[in-house]
Amino acid sequence: MDTADDGVGSASATPTPRLPSPRTRIVKLTDNTNWASHPLTIWQWNCRGLRKKKNLLLNHMTFTDTQPDILVIQEAGGALNLRSYDMFAQPSITHRRRGTADESTTPTITLTYVRKDLPTTQEDTTHVNTPTQEHVTTTTLIGDHRLTIINAYWTPSQPSMPFPPLQTPLPKSNARNTVLLLGDFNCPHSAWGYDPAVPLGRKLASFTSNHHFTLFTEPSSPTRLGTAQELDTTPDLTWIRRPLRAIWENTEDSLGSDFQILELHLQISSCLCRTTTTYPRTKITDWPKARADLDTVDTDTLSLEAWSTAILATIQQHTKEIARTQDQPHVDSHLLSLWDKRRALAKRWRHCKHNTTLQARIQALNYECEEYADHLAIQHLLDLFNNFNGQLHTPKVWNLFRSLLGQAKPRHTLQKLLLA
Repeated sequence: MDTADDGVGSASATPTPRLPSPRTRIVKLTDNTNWASHPLTIWQWNCRGLRKKKNLLLNHMTFTDTQPDILVIQEAGGALNLRSYDMFAQPSITHRRRGTADESTTPTITLTYVRKDLPTTQEDTTHVNTPTQEHVTTTTLIGDHRLTIINAYWTPSQPSMPFPPLQTPLPKSNARNTVLLLGDFNCPHSAWGYDPAVPLGRKLASFTSNHHFTLFTEPSSPTRLGTAQELDTTPDLTWIRRPLRAIWENTEDSLGSDFQILELHLQISSCLCRTTTTYPRTKITDWPKARADLDTVDTDTLSLEAWSTAILATIQQHTKEIARTQDQPHVDSHLLSLWDKRRALAKRWRHCKHNTTLQARIQALNYECEEYADHLAIQHLLDLFNNFNGQLHTPKVWNLFRSLLGQAKPRHTLQKLLLA
């Protein structure tokens, strides 16, 4: 287990709110925090184009146990807003237009989304960004703790003489400043499961070692699924600097991308964590599996009370509880079943990647999930506008109209001034 070089404690497995899977890596760096409070949750994902997967991502966030506080996205392919999040971007990677010799575009590749109720400012990374390397640096104030996140994407093809990585001043190292360095770096090195290492990978490993970063990425848990001709790799890397208790996990959910969604839980302080809102919950039962298990119950020898208890226990075993938020007031069981089916097929495909029929079924399910998620988003918007009939005098309606016109009220002005 890796630990930082600045005198932090050793790693150990401690009780956590979630049961860690075999692919979860737990790193304990302090002993004075309380996991009973809600940790800060960060999702890291190379989406391979966010426009078609946006509604799919929003629905997936509703179905998970923990809503992400911060999303770190690579290869977004454009700047898109997400409900309840502030977006931060600084495009620099250029792409040549098809059919032209000289003209090029600068699409937004790297995006960072932060929950609106977390005061956040963006640092200028113009001096670090290049036509092949894009960085977005944000600083979030959580109580009196500053969390700096460097979101990076480096293209696979780098110049023959690559630029020195991350020549930027980092925040002063103390107990109230935490730095996260994460993204898709595309630079092989033996420290994260590649052999042999490339010069840029050695420079990145030297930079993180000199600045006392701890690597969270587990090389034995690939973050990108290769094709039948490729191996599974780990181009998505996550480092942390400063002593914090944290959990890194590969969720193994890709939502149609070949990159997995990575989840990071940070325990900053038990007294500084966000206050949570209690939402109504919906119960969804997988009735086909429940009925199959009920057929095995011995109804002849059991008493009426034992038979009733067995039925209730079987149904409870196949029932999920999902919170209904304001953005997602309805939980669609059909979309949930499509995801479960796709996840099962993806697990089978990992062991037989030459099965083209199975791969075609997975691609068809990806397309069906995207189309159905878009349909649900349109239906939700129409229902929202229908509810506005006769309510044009309420502040909620006018706040929405101002937001659509780009005139939303600024939030956390004083806190952002403190971050400057």
